[in-house]
Order: sequence, then structure tokens, then C-alpha cells
Amino acid sequence: MLTLDRVLDEIAHHPVEEQQIISNILQKRLIDERREEIAKRLKEAKRNYKTGKTKRFSSVSELWKNLND
Repeated sequence: MLTLDRVLDEIAHHPVEEQQIISNILQKRLIDERREEIAKRLKEAKRNYKTGKTKRFSSVSELWKNLND
């Protein structure tokens, strides 16, 4: 298995244009992973809402007070 240092060293040997392409690919993959994580959390939140595991607040100040208690 490659270590992170070895991977970075290997990338450093590539031309700058290729390094930029690699960077762009990694950024897009991270965005996709974050999007998937948000979708999972949304699905869980919806499930919790449907099963009554969430609280309802009448105002933002009420929510804020509950969060800080």
C-alpha cells in the first residue's frame, strides 16, 4: 500500500498541468463524498421526523434556547 508521502512525491514528479488535473479530480471526489454524506443525513433526519424522534419549535429563539440548555 502506498503511503501518503509516497503518493505526494509521485505526484510532484508530474508536470504542473497534470498536478492541476489531479487536484481537480480530488476536489470533485470530495464534493461527491460530502454530497453523499449530506444525503444520508437528510434521509436519517426525515426518518427521525416521521417516527417522532424530533422536536418542533415555534421560533428560532425557542430552538436556540433549547440548543443552549
